[in-house]
Amino acid sequence: MIMKAFFDVDGLVMRFRPAKDKENQEDTSLVSANPESGERKWSVKDVHGIAKISYIWEYYKLPIAIACILLYIAGYIIYSNVTHKDTVLYTALVNVAVSDSFTEELNTDFLVYLGADARKEQVMIYSDLYLADRESNVDQNYIYASNTKIVGSIAGELLDVVLMDQTAFDIMSKNGYLCNIEELLLQEAPDLYEELQLGLTDKYPMAVDISSSDLVLKEELNGTLYLGIIANAPHKDTAIACLRYLTASLP
Repeated sequence: MIMKAFFDVDGLVMRFRPAKDKENQEDTSLVSANPESGERKWSVKDVHGIAKISYIWEYYKLPIAIACILLYIAGYIIYSNVTHKDTVLYTALVNVAVSDSFTEELNTDFLVYLGADARKEQVMIYSDLYLADRESNVDQNYIYASNTKIVGSIAGELLDVVLMDQTAFDIMSKNGYLCNIEELLLQEAPDLYEELQLGLTDKYPMAVDISSSDLVLKEELNGTLYLGIIANAPHKDTAIACLRYLTASLP
C-alpha cells in the first residue's frame, strides 16, 4: 500500500497515512459532504450543463412525466372549450351529392337566418350516405354501412333533417324513419303548411319536394330532391325553420 506523509505542524512530527488508489479515489468535484453522516451525496449544484439535465431527469423523471400529462389534459380541456360549437341542426345527405357552396349556405346563411352565432353554433352535415334496394348493383357493404350510420344517428337522436332522392325517400319512409310532415306542420307551423301542401308527397306525407328551390336549382341535380324530418328529431323547431328557409323561393 502506498503511504502518504504529512507533517503535524503543531507537534513537528512526521506521520504517515495510506494514500487512496487512483482507481478507487472518489471524484470530490461533483459531490458534497453530509456533515451528520459523513457520507457524500450528489447535489444538483455540483453539476452543470448537460450533466445537470441528465441529473434532473434521472431523479425527477416521474414527477416531470406526471406534470406533462396534467398540462396536456388541462390544455386539451381549454382548447375544447374554446373551439367547441353547439350543433343546432343535424342534416344527412342520402343519395345526394352537393357542392361546397350548398353546404356553406347551410352553415353560414342559414345560421344568419336563425340569428345564431356561427362562431359558437354549427349545422352538422352527414354526407356520402347511400341507400338502395338489395337488387341494385351498388356495393352492398357500402349500403350496409350507410344504413348503420343512419340508424345509429336516429337512435342517438343525432339526426333532424334528411335531403334525399326518390329511392332513399321510399326506403326511409317505409322503415318509419320519417315523421308525418303534414301533421307536424299543421301542429307547429300551419302557415307553412298552407304554403307547401301542394309540394307534399302524395304517396307518403313524409317529405316536401324542394327541387324547385333556388338553392337546389343551382346544384343542377338529376331527379327530385326531398326534405324529410326524422320522427324523433331533437331539433324539430330548427328543422321546420330549415324547411321554411329552403322553400322560401319555391314558386
